[in-house]
Amino acid sequence: MVLVSFQAIAVLKFLISEENAEALSHSIALLDPFPDSVKFKSLNKIYKQIQERTRTPSLLDDVQRFLVVSSSSLPASRLEGLRHLHLQIGSRKNELLTLLQKSKGVK
Repeated sequence: MVLVSFQAIAVLKFLISEENAEALSHSIALLDPFPDSVKFKSLNKIYKQIQERTRTPSLLDDVQRFLVVSSSSLPASRLEGLRHLHLQIGSRKNELLTLLQKSKGVK
């Protein structure tokens, strides 16, 4: 099991590397964040750089992206995405209130 885990992380590091990040940036941007651990530190660094470059950081975008990816993924694999969305909602309450007010006007 440890060997498989090590190999999987090695493949991810190869795919999500500085050299491949540009070519795969669209696909990498669709991924959920990686777990916040030492093993994934370099992957999260590149992931965050791509996220900042490839999208407008609005709460609505984060919610929509989570919902779109959720429909095509296994629920158990979405834990990091759910954690990320929870943090975004918690830290962007003013933006959430604005979205709520806009949604009340749409019927």
